[in-house]
Amino acid sequence: MKKFFFKKKRKSKIPYIFLIIILFVFIYFQYIQSNNELFLIEEFNNNFFIVPGEKGGKKIINTDKKVLHFDKQISEINENQFSNINYSIQLFSSEDYKLVEENFITFKKKFNLNHNDLFIVAFRNSLNTSYLLIYKNFKNRKEANLYCLNNINFLTNCLIINVESLK
Repeated sequence: MKKFFFKKKRKSKIPYIFLIIILFVFIYFQYIQSNNELFLIEEFNNNFFIVPGEKGGKKIINTDKKVLHFDKQISEINENQFSNINYSIQLFSSEDYKLVEENFITFKKKFNLNHNDLFIVAFRNSLNTSYLLIYKNFKNRKEANLYCLNNINFLTNCLIINVESLK
């Protein structure tokens, strides 16, 4: 009974040596097949990030408006005409002067506005010159805003411009 439970163990190292040799041969062939490169990284040609179309959050109005600076070169000709304009309502803005002139005529005819109350003023921003179609002259911002809210129904948002401070 003693031999049944306690057999003498063979101490044969041949299977272990054979297993190690097979392992080294396998690693050697893998190394040769990879052309001395451990692994390959393919070139990534897609975008690394995606800018979502709808970012959510609060909608910002008047994003098409630019930071304005008074254009002295263009306005020196009409300096006397615009020297008394304090606050005004912006009706239209564009970098193309002819487009602003067309809108001048359109606003005058379509909304029956007085020719003497419409002005085209040029402003230069950091990139280029913007031409503004402005309406009426007001003493202060509050007066211009009240007039816009009560009398002008063709604008969704009133943009009041302080023309005097930009000169």
